[in-house]
Amino acid sequence: MVAVSHIASCTDLFDFIRRSPTARHLARSVAGQLEEGGFKEVVTGPLAAEKAGFICDQGFICAWRGGRKPGFQLVAAHSDAPALRLKDRADLGGVGLHRLNVAPYGGAIWSSWMDRPLRAAGAVFLPGEDIFHPRCLLVDSGQAVCTTANLCIHMHQELRTGYEFHLQKDLQPLAAANSETDLIDELLAHWGLAKDQVLGYELELLPAEEGQFVGLDKALMSAPRLDNAAMAYAGMQAFLAAAPTDKTQVLVIFDHEEVGSGSATGAGALRLRDILKEWHEAHFQTSWREAVAASFMVSADQAHGYHPNYPDKMDPTNAPMLNAGPVIKCAANQSYATDGASAAVFEQVCRSVDLPVQRFYLHSDLRGGATLGPILAQSLPMPVVDVGNALLAMHAPREVGGCQDQVWMQEALQAFYEQ
Repeated sequence: MVAVSHIASCTDLFDFIRRSPTARHLARSVAGQLEEGGFKEVVTGPLAAEKAGFICDQGFICAWRGGRKPGFQLVAAHSDAPALRLKDRADLGGVGLHRLNVAPYGGAIWSSWMDRPLRAAGAVFLPGEDIFHPRCLLVDSGQAVCTTANLCIHMHQELRTGYEFHLQKDLQPLAAANSETDLIDELLAHWGLAKDQVLGYELELLPAEEGQFVGLDKALMSAPRLDNAAMAYAGMQAFLAAAPTDKTQVLVIFDHEEVGSGSATGAGALRLRDILKEWHEAHFQTSWREAVAASFMVSADQAHGYHPNYPDKMDPTNAPMLNAGPVIKCAANQSYATDGASAAVFEQVCRSVDLPVQRFYLHSDLRGGATLGPILAQSLPMPVVDVGNALLAMHAPREVGGCQDQVWMQEALQAFYEQ
């Protein structure tokens, strides 16, 4: 395993995040890296024809490197992140500045999204070869096109003592659009599209800032969408770097985790099971049940890190620190799929390459979120461990993580693939 500096690794991660503003962009970014690594995209026909291939659909991507024996070693992550999604007929007009009608995607710390320059990115849909297959064009403004803005403190004294944000009012971004057009028309023109060409759009507004290092030693990073682009990136890098083993190695990245995973490209669909089953039945004579029993999954989604300003919100013995190693996420109520045996497997993987490893439990008086592991375990009843890196400010427009953790997670996932 080649040693990688945390500065080089996180610089590449920042570039990956910049090129992957939405789930669809992230999936295509991963697809491009896979193609450079010799993997072939399967668009039609049996996927078993490609020993090293991938399927990419919207914000979903699944790649495999075929093995000689039944069973799979899987790493799963997700491609989406909280954002403001532009509604249809989004430009509300306004006096002086145009207001934009948006819907919140995911559960963010919306107050921290105020006073932020926002770029626009997503998909525009054009006529295709027939009415059931519109052409999807990925677009990105590449720069800030609007901003959220607080009312000044002199006119809004409630901000000093506590204020409940109203998403429909407070989070309407503002844009300096031409008074005779609206922002959507201007964006379409920026992308070389005429309004009458466009059948619809799926556009998000998201932070325009790029990732940066924090600290004289660059030990920390502050960047948009570390949850969960950083885990998708670590999984991709580990998958590409891993040496082949007897079992089939799989990288899968799902969309819509932040809104429950209940979609055709989310973990709640049966697509992953269908892909793995098709591969197994084309190459092996053993039963599907035996293949699942011989498999193991690492679900990689970010973890909550210890915040020294809020020790009362942390578990007293299982609060992971930044730059202290990968985190095994545990929950007695099975909101994480980790159990004693699967945690022991990942613990041994980390020890095999001399990596530190931490545990996370939520404070017992608090209620946490869910992740991919428990959803996937219902359709693929194999051992699953939920892991991540410790983050601060999860679901803020900029999240904070440890740079060394990013390197260690990539090394841990590569070591897992190579077992």
